[in-house]
Amino acid sequence: MLPPEPGKIAGYASVIYQRTCPNAAPESILHVGIQGTGVFAKPFIISANSMAAQDVMDTPVGNRPQWLSQVIKRLVDLAPTHSAAKQAVVIAQDKLVEASPDMASAIKAMVQ
Repeated sequence: MLPPEPGKIAGYASVIYQRTCPNAAPESILHVGIQGTGVFAKPFIISANSMAAQDVMDTPVGNRPQWLSQVIKRLVDLAPTHSAAKQAVVIAQDKLVEASPDMASAIKAMVQ
């Protein structure tokens, strides 16, 4: 993803931040993957498309996607005005802080 210039969209990522299983409490997780957008002039995401996501908390720091910090920053930036982004930050705050310690204060500010 890493765009060549600020403000340019280079791709999209999907973030899975909670696992819910029958007869168990919801669990905070952090799985991410590149989201395909088709081959059209204007990208769009089709909810029926599958995508590969990896558990970044089980991935060694050096092997995590280079763009992970951009995804976390985008979630935090959107959280004040976008309810789904705020929900992701609130639910996965522990994982987000662990994955991006430099964003810890901004992440914790969203939760209060």
